[in-house]
Amino acid sequence: MSFDQKPIGIGNLTTNLKRVVKSSTEPVSPSAKIPTEGDPEVAQLAVDIRETNDNLIIIAPLAGVDPDDVRIEITEDVVVIEGERENPLPQNSDDDYLVQECFFGPFSRSIVLPEMVNSKKAKASFKKNILVLEIPKLDNVRTRIVKIRKAD
Repeated sequence: MSFDQKPIGIGNLTTNLKRVVKSSTEPVSPSAKIPTEGDPEVAQLAVDIRETNDNLIIIAPLAGVDPDDVRIEITEDVVVIEGERENPLPQNSDDDYLVQECFFGPFSRSIVLPEMVNSKKAKASFKKNILVLEIPKLDNVRTRIVKIRKAD
């Protein structure tokens, strides 16, 4: 993903987020590998991103990962989730896999955020090996209806 994209203007959060996700990512399997600077063996973490009236919510399954081994970095416009999933079984070089779909090793995901979230009040929880990151929307950006008063 390129970080040199132009910022998204204030507008409908859902529309902007869908545009960013479509333009910056493609659906991938959890074991798909993406090249990153310095280490080409980093998997792209699968995420779901949804919106409520108050929050932007990022959900990521992290089976086999200790929450202490996950790093979440949030700037004003990007969330980066990084970690490593260790293989619980020793691996021999002469092992022949019949099916190999599970990825073990480092993973990372960068997500461009709309401008209308408050990254300083983000909260992360880890329940049943699912990471849930909630980032509140800014109050001052929510749409309000203003009634016009008639002059006397």
